[in-house]
Amino acid sequence: MLYHSKEEDSDLMPKLIRITTAPLSLKYLLSNQMRYMQENGFDVLMVSSDGKEWPDLLANEKCPNRIVPMTRQITPFKDLVSLWRLYRLFRNEKPDIVHSHTPKAGLLAMLAAKMAGVKIRIHTIAGLRFMTATGFKKKVLVFMEKLTAKAAHHVWPNSFSLLEYIKTNKLVKPSKLQVMGQGSSNGVDLSRYSPEVLKPEILDEIAYVPL
Repeated sequence: MLYHSKEEDSDLMPKLIRITTAPLSLKYLLSNQMRYMQENGFDVLMVSSDGKEWPDLLANEKCPNRIVPMTRQITPFKDLVSLWRLYRLFRNEKPDIVHSHTPKAGLLAMLAAKMAGVKIRIHTIAGLRFMTATGFKKKVLVFMEKLTAKAAHHVWPNSFSLLEYIKTNKLVKPSKLQVMGQGSSNGVDLSRYSPEVLKPEILDEIAYVPL
């Protein structure tokens, strides 16, 4: 019978890096996903900028983390520094998969992962920032989305309507696009909701729609 140390077992597990711009997104948008992947055969590393959510994240997800400063705005010089830091992180960690969420983390992570030779690069799109922008800023944001998609192997919109919008506007090569399941970034945990806590009169009031 062969025995493996924890270090050897870790080496046999595919390494997955999940990355968002801010830890707020890891905590609420991807809640429990990192822990689930860790418990089901992946060596998971969480990456994001610093924030007050980290203590709760580490306690809940039970995965290690790295902090890489990133801004949500267009900040070219700071973005280049973040890109370099991510590249060095990926070169050191040698992940099998880098999976990014949120626009800025997506752009920087996909570019850095491509530079570092990461074999599987995935980006999830939960929304498009340029849809509320105008003028030159909109053009820059559209370019960023296309650049992110070009550097990724797979792009996962979180809804079928978003998938059709991306196809119509030719933002991503169609062969890279796929919606997971029926859509949504993390589904809905029905155990959090209980109809027993609602009063019947309130339910009747909500259900009543006057003609």
